Amino acid sequence: MPNRRYMGKERGEHEFIYVDLLPNVKRPRQFNVNILYIVLIAVAASWFLVYMPLSSRQETLDTVLEQNNDMTNQLLLLNEEVVGYRIEQNRIDFMSQLDRIEALQTDYLDVFIPVRDIVLNYNGEITQLRYDRISQQLQLVVILNTEFTFQNLNLELLEQDFITSSEHTTPNQQAGTVRYTATYTIGVDIDAE
Repeated sequence: MPNRRYMGKERGEHEFIYVDLLPNVKRPRQFNVNILYIVLIAVAASWFLVYMPLSSRQETLDTVLEQNNDMTNQLLLLNEEVVGYRIEQNRIDFMSQLDRIEALQTDYLDVFIPVRDIVLNYNGEITQLRYDRISQQLQLVVILNTEFTFQNLNLELLEQDFITSSEHTTPNQQAGTVRYTATYTIGVDIDAE
């Protein structure tokens, strides 16, 4: 215990008086359990509020990164194959243009086949054929036996639903034969079929 020197009148100079500055009080030294509960609740709350959503998103990120890595590797392998097989992008583009042209060609054939059948009914023959997609006109050079048959053929062509107009040139007799030739210009509507 700390002590102080005290000099008084009655006592001598070298006598000590002991003063207890800290009274003898019993204080229990026990740990506050409430703090432990608060820390445990904070850890559990952070587990459910932070770690659980974070872990599920981390799994999603890992899956996406794996797929991205696989697709990157696949792209590199594909590029190596393109270089190895000497595949040219211009040729692929050209093939797609040919596919579009083939689609137009089938439309053209859908129009031409009925016209050809009508000409064959008149014992005619088509020697030239030209189709203009922009003006949607079909030009035919037709050979028939008589000069009058051209007008009948023209009337039958105009009766078709997909033909918008039809005219022909004056029939000319072929040299050395009894057959006649004329050129038909037929306006067609491919979408009407």
